[in-house]
Amino acid sequence: MKTAEVKQRFIKLFSVNLIVKGASFLLLPVYLNLMSQEEFGNYSYIISIVGMMAFVFGIGQHATLNRFYHSSEYTRDALVENVHLILFTSFLFFGFFIILFKSYFIELFLKHVISDVVFYSMLILAMLTALNQILMSFLYQSENIKLIQRKSIVEFFIINVSSLCLLYFVSLPKSELRILAVSVSYVMILAFYYRFFLKKHNFKFKNSTIAFYKRGISNGFPMAVGSLSVFFINFGDRFVIEKKLDNSLLGVFSFAMVIIGILMLVFQSFQNVWLPYFFKEKNLDLSFQRAYKIILIFFGVSVIMGISFYGLVYILANYFIDHSYIKSLGFLWLLVFASFFQIAGMTIAGFYQIFEKNHIVVPINILAGIINIFMNYYFIERYGILGSALSTVLISVMLFFVHFYLVNFYRKRGNYGEYFTKYKIQ
Repeated sequence: MKTAEVKQRFIKLFSVNLIVKGASFLLLPVYLNLMSQEEFGNYSYIISIVGMMAFVFGIGQHATLNRFYHSSEYTRDALVENVHLILFTSFLFFGFFIILFKSYFIELFLKHVISDVVFYSMLILAMLTALNQILMSFLYQSENIKLIQRKSIVEFFIINVSSLCLLYFVSLPKSELRILAVSVSYVMILAFYYRFFLKKHNFKFKNSTIAFYKRGISNGFPMAVGSLSVFFINFGDRFVIEKKLDNSLLGVFSFAMVIIGILMLVFQSFQNVWLPYFFKEKNLDLSFQRAYKIILIFFGVSVIMGISFYGLVYILANYFIDHSYIKSLGFLWLLVFASFFQIAGMTIAGFYQIFEKNHIVVPINILAGIINIFMNYYFIERYGILGSALSTVLISVMLFFVHFYLVNFYRKRGNYGEYFTKYKIQ
């Protein structure tokens, strides 16, 4: 891996992400003034459910594409065709069961009633998000940074223009309108950009094989099975807040998570640039050294950005949005701390894909999800919304140390020389 090349690509990608997300944060006061705290909280919560559904529909095939894209075991046409065949069957299977048990699904996740239009918009948006994950994995692994930049800018304009127009001109529940706007936007975005994927590869499905289908499922299925528990790990706080507290507090917590999202954006931008090099690297010891270095760098980044977040929230709550959002300052530092350990955990957990040990995350995530829900109920009962932040910190720290121990265990125990010989030297 050439350090200068990684830095250059990171700067190119993050500069666009910074512009796009920066513009999004400039629009945040507009959204918060067009939507009540309850509506903003409901929208954020519904979007988190859509994210969980997308991981289920995607059945982990973005990880399969990442894992085999630079491998000499399969041609890229064969890889892409089989991944899409798996996605198609996944959409049919999971979509059927969610529709069949629609009333139970809504009752489990939502205490307020949603219309059929919103329900099916959520379903379609989850499928489109799963396809978008595959498209983005392809763009990152093929290192097409320019197309990623253009797509990010177009996506920002289409989603925000359609959302703001509906919120401003249509007199319906704002949270539902925004879900509908995002769903329609993703239809337009993917209809345009997926053609680059189609042009790059032959979709004649002559390379479809039962053997690859089984391997793709075995590689990605653990991520899909664990996705429901991941939802409770990452969004269990909002799940319990929605059930136990006033929805205005759900809005405050969601606002804090949007602010923390700036830190996660920096990491995700870096990770997306680094991943192709990560999967190409043949020297496992060197990969670990780089992973530790990345964790140390993001510790410093977290401290600096955490201080900046306090100033940002103070200014927004005092001059641009409802002052009650200032409540988020009481637990924001806990969320920054939790985000750092999430970043560290994700960096280390990336090695599961190299070791083809994705299945190990299933029992870990299920147990962590159960613990997280119980912790949220326990702490929220005693400390209110602050208790939810405490839960997020504890589960993030626990998961980091579990991943760190297990990845180092597999590293010392396994012989991965044969695995690395299957990679093309580029």
